[in-house]
Amino acid sequence: MEGACYMVALQIAREPLVRQVLRQTFQERAKVNVAPTKKGKKDVDEAHYAYSFKYLKNKPVKELRDEQFLKISLAKEESLLTIDLSVDMKGVDGYGSDQSYFEEIKAFYYRDEFSHQVQEWNRQRTLAIERALRQFLYPQMAKELMNKLLLEAKECVMKACSRKLYNWLKVAPYRPDQQVEEDEDLMDENQGKGIRVLGIAFSSARNHPVFCALLNGEGEVTDFLRLPHFTKRRNAWREEEREKKAQDIETLKKFLLSKKPHVVTVGGENRDAQMLVEDVKRIVHELEQGQQLSSIGVELVDNELAMLYMNSKKSETEFRDYPPVLRQAVSLARRIQDPLVEFAQVCSPDEDILCLKLHPMQDHVVKEELLGALYCEFINRVNEVGVDVNRAIAHPHSQALLQYVCGLGARKGTHLLKILKQNNTRLENRTQLVTMCHMGPKVFINCAGFIKIDTASLGDSTDS
Repeated sequence: MEGACYMVALQIAREPLVRQVLRQTFQERAKVNVAPTKKGKKDVDEAHYAYSFKYLKNKPVKELRDEQFLKISLAKEESLLTIDLSVDMKGVDGYGSDQSYFEEIKAFYYRDEFSHQVQEWNRQRTLAIERALRQFLYPQMAKELMNKLLLEAKECVMKACSRKLYNWLKVAPYRPDQQVEEDEDLMDENQGKGIRVLGIAFSSARNHPVFCALLNGEGEVTDFLRLPHFTKRRNAWREEEREKKAQDIETLKKFLLSKKPHVVTVGGENRDAQMLVEDVKRIVHELEQGQQLSSIGVELVDNELAMLYMNSKKSETEFRDYPPVLRQAVSLARRIQDPLVEFAQVCSPDEDILCLKLHPMQDHVVKEELLGALYCEFINRVNEVGVDVNRAIAHPHSQALLQYVCGLGARKGTHLLKILKQNNTRLENRTQLVTMCHMGPKVFINCAGFIKIDTASLGDSTDS
C-alpha cells in the first residue's frame, strides 16, 4: 500500500495540468520567511546591508521590490540568513478563515460517500496528495520561484545601470548663453569653431599641482597650464602660501584673458573643488567687471569618468607625455563638450566601462549581460544623433562612436575608417559608401541613415 501511495503521489506530481495550476497559485500566494543563522545574529548589525530584512515572516513575494531578493540571496550565500518560501501562512494555523492550500485541494480528490471502505480510501488519497505536495511539488516550485525572483532582481539592477548611463549620455553638448554666442570677439574664427573648454583637475594629495587643459571646439588640446599652489587657500595662515596662491590666480587670469574659453570645468575630486570653483568664479567676475572678458560659465563636473579615463590604456597612448592629472583635465573638458563622445572612450576591449559605479549591486550580475545592456544604451543614443565619419577621421578620440552605428559594429566601423584613410579622402556623399568603401547592400541600408556628412565643412575644406 505504501508503494502504491508513492506511485499515485508521483503520478499526481508529474501531471502537467496539476503543475500548471500549482505554479500559478504558488507564485501568486507564496510568502517568504527569513531568519538569521547563528553567524547572522552576530554579524548583521544596523550598518549591515541585510539588517532591513534580518527577520521576515509571511512577507508576500509580490511585495519584494527592486533588488531586495538579490540582497537576501547574497546574505544566504554568506550563511547569514535562512530563506523559506511557502504557499501557506507560517505560525498562524487556523487563524480566521485562512486554511492551508492542501486543505483546499484535497476535497477535489475525495469521494463523497460515508461507508467505512470509502473513508479508508479517502485517507489513502489524502496521504497521496500530501506526499505529492510536500515531497515533490512544493520543493520544486520553491526552487523555481527563487530562481525567478533572483533573475528579476538582477534584471532590475541591469535596468537601473542602464537608466543611470542613459541619464549621463542624454546630456547635450554644452551651449553658452545666447548673448555669448553672438559675441564676435569670443567666437573668433582664429580661435576655431565650436565651444572652447578649460578643464581643471587636481589630486587629493595636498602638495600636488593643479593642471588645466584648454580644448578647442573639436576636443583637441591646444594649450595647458600648471598651477603648483592653486589648491592653497587665499586666507592661509602662512604668508608664503598666500603669496603663491595669488601668483597662481594671476597666472590663471592672464591665461583666461588670452585664450577666452567659453566654459571652465572643475573636477569634483573632494570638498576643495568647491573652493576652486569659487576662486575661478571670482577671477571671471573681476575680468567681467573690467570689461576685459565676456561671461564665462564655471561648472563643477563629476570626475569619476575622468579618473577612469586617466588610468586607461587609451589615454596613455593618446597623451603619452602628459602627467595623469593633466589627462584627467582633458577628460573633464571633453565630457562637458560632448558626454556621448567621452563616455564612448571607455568602451574598449578592456571593458573599462564596468569600472564606473552605476549601481551598488552591479558586481553581482552576469558581466556579459550587463555589458550587453550598457552597449544597447550606447547604440540607442548614438543612433539618435548620428555619427560624422569625416570628424571621426580627423579627430581620433571620436572614433569609438562608429562601432555603435546600426549595421556596422566594431569590425566594420574600423574597416570603414581604414579604407577612407588609405584613400586619403573624405566621405562626400553616401553613395561613396558603396562605390569607394565597397559596402554591401544590407549593411548600407542599415547604416546609411545614421551617418552624418557635414556638407558645409566639406565646402570650407575645398575652398581652402
